[in-house]
Amino acid sequence: MRFGTTPPAVPVLTVGQLSASLRSLHPVQSAAAVDFLTLVAEERGTWHVRPVVHDDTLRHEQRFLRLQRDIAAARRRRRRWALGVGLGAFVGLPVGSLVVLGGLVALLAP
Repeated sequence: MRFGTTPPAVPVLTVGQLSASLRSLHPVQSAAAVDFLTLVAEERGTWHVRPVVHDDTLRHEQRFLRLQRDIAAARRRRRRWALGVGLGAFVGLPVGSLVVLGGLVALLAP
C-alpha cells in the first residue's frame, strides 16, 4: 500500500491482517509484568487528573437540587406573567374603552 510515491515508513495493515500481525509479535514483558501493568491501568489515578473523588454523589445531588430550584423559579415566573397578562386584559380593556369613548365624546361635542 502506498500513499504518494514513497512507501510508508511503518507497516500498513488491513483489518484482516491486524490480528495475525499482533499474534506474530514476540512478547516484550513477562506475564507477571503484564499482570501488574493491567492492575495499574485499571486504577482511576492512572488516567484521571483527580484520582480520588469523594464528592461525586454530593456534587450530582447539588446540581440536581439546583436544577429543581431553577424549574420551580421558572414555573413561578410563568404564573406571574400569566396573571399579569390576565389582569392587564381585565383592567386594560375597560380603561382603554373609557379613554376611547371619552375621546369620541370630546370630538363629537360642539
